[in-house]
Amino acid sequence: MEKTYIIDTNVLLDDPNCITTLMNGEENNIVIPYKVLLELDNLKRDPVKRYLVKNVITSINENYDKIQFIKLDNHELSPDLEIISEINHHQENFPDGFKFVSNDRIMRLLCKIDNIETEEYKSSVPFLNDYEKYNGFTDDKNLTYNNSFLINKNGELLFRNKESIYKKTYTEKLRIWNIEPKNIYQAMALHMMNNVDYLHVVSLQSQAGFGKSILALASAFDLLDTPSLGFKKIYISKPACEIGESLGFLPGEIDDKYAPYMAYLQPILKTLDERKNLKKYISKRADGKYSFRTDKIELLPIQYIRGMNIDNAIVILDEIQNLSRHELKSILTRMGENVKCFCLGDVKQIDNKYLNEYNNGMNWLIKYFIVLDYYAHLTLKGEHSRGPICDMVLQSGM
Repeated sequence: MEKTYIIDTNVLLDDPNCITTLMNGEENNIVIPYKVLLELDNLKRDPVKRYLVKNVITSINENYDKIQFIKLDNHELSPDLEIISEINHHQENFPDGFKFVSNDRIMRLLCKIDNIETEEYKSSVPFLNDYEKYNGFTDDKNLTYNNSFLINKNGELLFRNKESIYKKTYTEKLRIWNIEPKNIYQAMALHMMNNVDYLHVVSLQSQAGFGKSILALASAFDLLDTPSLGFKKIYISKPACEIGESLGFLPGEIDDKYAPYMAYLQPILKTLDERKNLKKYISKRADGKYSFRTDKIELLPIQYIRGMNIDNAIVILDEIQNLSRHELKSILTRMGENVKCFCLGDVKQIDNKYLNEYNNGMNWLIKYFIVLDYYAHLTLKGEHSRGPICDMVLQSGM
């Protein structure tokens, strides 16, 4: 049965090929509001989104003769309301009905108020909360996948490796960079991150304060401090997403602009330096803050990673829940020989307005990597997080 799909900006950004997917050959009709093109025009100035916009425009041009564009003359409304107005203004053009395809929940709610039928782009939802399903544990009956843990009947902790063989692992507390894990989950995370035999990518999911960043940095320094492993440098990167109102233009060189997004590292570095001297890798400034030796540690904005080739390094990708599938792919494909990658994130804390709890970098990573021999994932848990106030927030469900 022939259908008409009107496509929103976020769907095009998530999958530029959605036009041909929804068209399903010659079966269905595709409509794009003019306001969507204007939004794409604004987004092309964003160095992170520019590549995605280019792909979208290419897809639109390739299917130009098969797409209908609708336009509203009044441009005084907000972008979302203007799109809705354009749809309402042209409803008579679709006597057999249509569906507006959008991943924006608020947008779909606004459409519902206007009696516009909507649909989420199904290919944008890898799975619903499978970061909870794939939590690093397996069992012999229901869920079984490699590079995961099993607690047997005797209470022993076993690790199922890539050959599907269960081996007894750490039952005593271990120390990495003199950091002692607070619970069994942190011990398992350190076991995964320090597995240099075959685990190339390790992802950690947890809510705030369960130690993702300090465990990753402690492991990275420990690996870098072992010359026989051949690692020469640590790269640290995270999306430059802000909470609340944007700070706007930041002065200075790239390190100065990126510094506010990396301020959270300062107390972690202080703790690690107190546990084991970091003078080979960092220096303490007169203001008490730490600076990296750039030949050993480099902060890497994702906007500038395209074209790079990373070898002999440990890469920490923080807050990957704020990365789209394409952004995460762009970063991971920069990694060459002898690279260990730690991917950290919390799908409950998404600041990227084009993503949601399901359609984000962490979920996409798990979806495509969970079946691979060289990947492991773990959800960190525990009775206590960063501190009593953080515990109160998590326990209350705020």
